[in-house]
Amino acid sequence: MKTFAFILPDERSRSYQWVTMLILLMNALVFGFILLNESLDRNRNLAFFGVSISVLSLILFMLKTYTGFRYSHRPEITMIILALVWMILGFYLPGACMLCLSVLGFYTPKVKLLQFSKDGVRYPSFPVRLFRWQEIENVILKDDALTIDFKNNKMLQSTVKQYDDEGFTESDFNEFCRDCLLASGLS
Repeated sequence: MKTFAFILPDERSRSYQWVTMLILLMNALVFGFILLNESLDRNRNLAFFGVSISVLSLILFMLKTYTGFRYSHRPEITMIILALVWMILGFYLPGACMLCLSVLGFYTPKVKLLQFSKDGVRYPSFPVRLFRWQEIENVILKDDALTIDFKNNKMLQSTVKQYDDEGFTESDFNEFCRDCLLASGLS
């Protein structure tokens, strides 16, 4: 079965980077404050661990973001560890917030892949949505601009990049979509 796949641009990746850096910086500052003002050795040790891991993760994340340095660091894992440290210290609300943010962080930077097949169009929302060809009026790809016109007068328009380099052209894709639309109108 012939399929076409396109990568949708991710406008939120910049915001995700800034929010991640801000969260790690805030954790480092608050753990530093606890480290300086806490009298119990156990809590000071945990705060020192929190500062250390926050600063290290922040440095690694900035290296990866701004220099393209390749390594397998995930700031979300650091946030899970920091959430556990918060909870051990007895601060359950910041721990729960960190846990939620880390779980969301696993889903945010994923590549958004728009797929076209004989079954329909798979749109990368959460959850993934399948638009049947019977719901679509027209599909056009021209100069890396994809337009999907739905029968309910809604329209999806975006610039796209080809996911796989199988050498298909815009005319091949437009012909495939036209054939699928014709076949869906006959059934």
